[in-house]
Amino acid sequence: GTVIADGELKDLTLPEVAAWLCTFINEANRFKDPEAKDLPVPSANLEQAWAAAFELAQEFNVELDKTLGLHMLDWCLHKNIARIKIRPSMLGIFVKAVAQDVAFIDTLQEVLLGM
Repeated sequence: GTVIADGELKDLTLPEVAAWLCTFINEANRFKDPEAKDLPVPSANLEQAWAAAFELAQEFNVELDKTLGLHMLDWCLHKNIARIKIRPSMLGIFVKAVAQDVAFIDTLQEVLLGM
């Protein structure tokens, strides 16, 4: 099954959905940083959604990383770019990720509300 169809996102907040979506942005693996500090602690629901996505990704030999998602979660919760501790060269990718998330969520709302 798929993560969304299996209901893994139903108990997530909007910031958590935005964080989860970042996992699938092409540049997400460039944010991989095992030493990243001061990132928010994801809820059990978000961890469960990520675990389901990572399990499905393994079936297709795709490597996912949640570091960009944790930065997105921090941004959504605090709206303070100074809290986003990334290399300056990655700032453009982060801004692009925010724009992609917003566009996807807007499109999803249109589709679901139009049903």
